[in-house]
Amino acid sequence: MKAGRVLAIAGWLVVMAVHSVVGANRAQAASIVGRSVEDMAQHADLVVRATVLARHREVDAAGTPWTRAELAVTTVLKGPAGDTVEVWQQGGPLPDGSVVVIPGDLVLDVGGDHVLFLSYGDGDRLYSHLLGWSVFDVRGDGPLARVVRNAGGADLFVAGPKIAGDAPTTPKPPVTLGQLTARVAAALGEAP
Repeated sequence: MKAGRVLAIAGWLVVMAVHSVVGANRAQAASIVGRSVEDMAQHADLVVRATVLARHREVDAAGTPWTRAELAVTTVLKGPAGDTVEVWQQGGPLPDGSVVVIPGDLVLDVGGDHVLFLSYGDGDRLYSHLLGWSVFDVRGDGPLARVVRNAGGADLFVAGPKIAGDAPTTPKPPVTLGQLTARVAAALGEAP
């Protein structure tokens, strides 16, 4: 990688860090090292298509706000899953009225249809594998339904297979549900 590219990336990271917090609990930017659909499929514990049934918000004993979404599983692409799953994410309202928001995190609104790449943490809790980068909103029905990353515009860095070389580039994301499910199946060595 040329020194100019390294400095440009480092400078961008510094700018993002400086602008990342405005106010006591409101972050404005996030850095995500994105992964390809194939990489996420291989490393996630569970990949499902699901519809959001409900969202619950709570604050733990340490004062950390959490949002827990309950989803009805319609298709399992990887891993065992029951009829429903709960997905946890840090953030939400605090008792003082402020709200903690993690930029680039997933947004799971009730009724939303999504394909989620999930990983276990804290025992049996499921979290998005890479914030909103690992969640695709499904818009429509059938294999030609449109899929869009649920990352709040956080289309940032993508780690490629090279350790050194050219600057990272974003692999072309899938556009349809059929493309997404075929890429997941291929990454797992399965027929689509």
